[in-house]
Amino acid sequence: MFIVQKQQIQNLLLRFDLCFIGSTHLPIYRFGTAPNKIREYMNSSKPILQSCNDAFDYIREANCGITVSSMDSSAIAEAILYFKNLSSQDLRRMGA
Repeated sequence: MFIVQKQQIQNLLLRFDLCFIGSTHLPIYRFGTAPNKIREYMNSSKPILQSCNDAFDYIREANCGITVSSMDSSAIAEAILYFKNLSSQDLRRMGA
């Protein structure tokens, strides 16, 4: 198991081009979620790919990435290819 200390998270995220967060589709999520990862990812100014069916979509609301349906591997793959084809400037703009 690899453990990242809180004070090291932002330094680690500097190495990423894209941040991912995914969840399973559970009935309780109809009330929404608030994963700490989203805040950390937004602070890193990296675009976010989210795979979930939350009641409130922070990523779409902040216009800082793309959200696809929970556990939809085809949609996740398409989104990864979309991000892969963006320029560094477009990735930075989305992350900002």
